Amino acid sequence: MYKTRVIDSVAQFSSLERGWDKLLPHSKNPTVFNTSAWASCWLQIYWQPDYTLQIIVVEAGDDIVALLPLYIQRQSGTCWFVGSGEPEAEEVASEYLDFIVHEDHANSAALASCITAQLDTLKKYRLQFVNCCASSYVVNFLRNHRRALHAVVGNVYKLPIKQDFAATSLRFSKNQQKKARQCLNRFNAAPDLEYVSFHDTAFEESWHSLQTLHQQDWTSRGKAGAFHSGKFSNFHALMHSEYPQIKQAFVELKQQDATLAIHHFYILGASYYFYLAGTEKKREARLSPGLMLHALTMQDLSGQEVIYDFLKGATGNSSYKAKFCGSGEPFYDITVFEDSARGVYRYWLTRLKNHVRKMRSANTTHKRSREEGQD
Repeated sequence: MYKTRVIDSVAQFSSLERGWDKLLPHSKNPTVFNTSAWASCWLQIYWQPDYTLQIIVVEAGDDIVALLPLYIQRQSGTCWFVGSGEPEAEEVASEYLDFIVHEDHANSAALASCITAQLDTLKKYRLQFVNCCASSYVVNFLRNHRRALHAVVGNVYKLPIKQDFAATSLRFSKNQQKKARQCLNRFNAAPDLEYVSFHDTAFEESWHSLQTLHQQDWTSRGKAGAFHSGKFSNFHALMHSEYPQIKQAFVELKQQDATLAIHHFYILGASYYFYLAGTEKKREARLSPGLMLHALTMQDLSGQEVIYDFLKGATGNSSYKAKFCGSGEPFYDITVFEDSARGVYRYWLTRLKNHVRKMRSANTTHKRSREEGQD
């Protein structure tokens, strides 16, 4: 029923784009990060001489029913999703990565066997699948794999936008509801404040403003920030110029023409992906410009039946994103170790380290609880 082929050359990638784009809307995770556009730009910006493309294509008749968009880093002996595995200082932080499988074939045992056979050809490599949500095909496909380890690395944070802001804010924590109302009241009472709705006509100018504020914040904390590498900006500029159908847009909060906060979004279908933020922290901090801009943007989107996707955030209540909508399903990093003596050693060593880490965390929590009880 199923036949497979492998795209192993970047030069062949363009021949796959049409079938990829036809398949994606019928898959589990039709996100911006799983589009052929995102993969194409990543290949153009981040490709290295020691990489080998390994996109596994599964077809039924003339139709593509599954895609495994993979590549191999030969030097490290690892295999990754296209869109991941770049150096941390340069990364674009692709999320929701997955095997792209048509929903009509997702429960097919024959397809699963076909995919298993293809992954077996890669068993000498360590598979590193990052930022995969719990409901994804890849997470469930590898859940019981004997050489796989799953690690929770964050949570999904999504907020449905309702008919009006009052209805949307019911998902906020009570304290966040109060703060958001105060922000909107302050905005309405301050004629010098201006909300600039979604725009992309001056992409370079808006991007520069975003970069300035974002880096200003991160360098003040002694950290590099997302714009540390020029490849990061080059990637998004290429997305903007070559794939305008996947919209990038900005919203801004201004005071007398000076930008206090700017948020950058990717927009695909009904999903608004909140990707980057820049905030002027040294001026008008009492206004909470970042929170104010979120509230104004959600108010702007009211009644459009869209999803405000904050993307991955920390687990637990420590994430500011949880204050807007609570946490959703977990994100996992999955490691499938090599089918070799070295792979077995690494598998058990990693399991041991994870066990020790959990024990230490549990002991610390127990000790803290006991001390609080004595107080």
